[in-house]
Amino acid sequence: MKCEIDIKIISVDTVEYGVQSFPEGMKNWRCFRIEYGGCNEDCLAEGHIWLPPEADPQQLEMFLMGMQAYHQIWKTV
Repeated sequence: MKCEIDIKIISVDTVEYGVQSFPEGMKNWRCFRIEYGGCNEDCLAEGHIWLPPEADPQQLEMFLMGMQAYHQIWKTV
């Protein structure tokens, strides 16, 4: 028995901003534009996220894309 799963994943990309003025309590945190479904003018949606200085934004991208695949593989009918 062959099982095929068609997974559609929206790409997630982060672009770091240079920060000159940090919010109180967030000194040295890093600010990113997070783009969904493409980059720059091709994206479907975008927002901003602040990450701690030692956080890896690529890990966040992989985590969010992995969540999409996991949901599609394990969803029940």
